[in-house]
Amino acid sequence: MERGKRPRDPDGDDVEEVPRLDILEVEVIYTAFKKVKIIFEGHELELGVHLAPNGTVEMSFITNSTTNRWIKDETREEASFRNKLVLRPISTQRRQFPFMKLPAEIRLMIYDLVIDSPYIWAYTINRSHWYRNGRLRASIDGTCLPTGRHLGPVRHLLVMNKQMRAEVSVLLFQAFQIDLNYRGYGDPEDCCDLSTTRDVLNAVGPPGRANIKKIRLRWWDSRWNSLQDRADPAFSNVAEEVVNLLKLCGKLDYLHIVIPRHKALRKAGLKPRHFSRTCAFGVLRTVTNVNNVRIHSPGEALGEWLLEGMTGSKTAGNPDFWGWHRRSW
Repeated sequence: MERGKRPRDPDGDDVEEVPRLDILEVEVIYTAFKKVKIIFEGHELELGVHLAPNGTVEMSFITNSTTNRWIKDETREEASFRNKLVLRPISTQRRQFPFMKLPAEIRLMIYDLVIDSPYIWAYTINRSHWYRNGRLRASIDGTCLPTGRHLGPVRHLLVMNKQMRAEVSVLLFQAFQIDLNYRGYGDPEDCCDLSTTRDVLNAVGPPGRANIKKIRLRWWDSRWNSLQDRADPAFSNVAEEVVNLLKLCGKLDYLHIVIPRHKALRKAGLKPRHFSRTCAFGVLRTVTNVNNVRIHSPGEALGEWLLEGMTGSKTAGNPDFWGWHRRSW
């Protein structure tokens, strides 16, 4: 209420305006708990002000008047509040921690604390986590992520906002062991092929490929079931796409190649002079950006030949680097 101006009359008939008298004396009393009482001489009115620790201001008054009592607040839509008015600062109305304003290094440390548990880090992601109803899951912001209850609290971080999803996705791809040998953990005959590997590596986008560390894949194309087609370059296009995608995986540390049995690829069925022209093995041998490579081959000579071209050695550097149980065949 501005000094010298009459306030707007409140709604209702049973209202009595406090008489305008010259204030002879104002008594201010400081009480406990940050409360202040202001008593105006000549008025039947006692005003109380309480400052709460969170910045809230409570204003109340006591009067002996038998008529309606009200406090006018020009900042609100309501015309009056009986007996008490509470004013809260904006900062206490929405108590949200500014997490995204933290330095990126601290945010990543917090993500690590959420992700760094045996429940998530040791989990193997197979085809069933990437596909739903026979189709790849939809990509968000150019990246397809496997979803499921196995992600635990990480699922909530992935839906907060675009920036948090991107930051958490980087750590998840580094944590997952991607197994594209079998479709799931049911029928062992239900195997993947190179087209599945190609589709998944395409779907994860550049952020996923740049951070994948462990992957196991089945080196087989269903079109190679015919013996005469295994050496036909026209049936090596999918294998070439997979190799090009693997070369884009800059942080790939562990690569496990599974060559299926019972495909006439043993020593008796495949001679060394035919290695480079059969089943695009010569293309696979050009993947040289991975330090730890393991080859599960039906023929020992074929496995050594691939390892020598990929790592410069005929023996696997660390054959026990996989955290999953052995299901290579």
